[in-house]
Amino acid sequence: MTKKEKTLFYGTVVAAGSNEDGQCNVDSWKDIVAIAVGDVHTVGLKADGTVVVTGKSFADASEFAAMKNVVAISAGCSHTVALKKDGTVTAVGYSYDGRCDTGSWVNVTEIAAGGYYSIGLKDDGTLYAVGDNEENQCDVGSWDIK
Repeated sequence: MTKKEKTLFYGTVVAAGSNEDGQCNVDSWKDIVAIAVGDVHTVGLKADGTVVVTGKSFADASEFAAMKNVVAISAGCSHTVALKKDGTVTAVGYSYDGRCDTGSWVNVTEIAAGGYYSIGLKDDGTLYAVGDNEENQCDVGSWDIK
């Protein structure tokens, strides 16, 4: 290797714990730059911006295959949230309470998936929040994170 060549090493993943739903079946994952763990599923972000999943994901495999240009992931109880390079957000999985209703989100810089809700931080310091609001966890309209 010459001095001009740069070598990047991306990780493999190991998992331990309950594997009742296959959520620890990560042995073959390569080129992983981030991981997220939901209740019964594990999600990996690959260096090429695609997403892999194992376990009981509550989403069709094609929904994960369609995730491209992803820069961050987060996993909730039965849903997965992905932040794309362009600042938009995709969420897949179980969404009877609206936790995956992120299609209109723009200019997002950070994401988080709670048990039954999803939150996105916008570049202007305001927040998006969708999903179960039983404990007022989505009442973020007046928050300003600047």
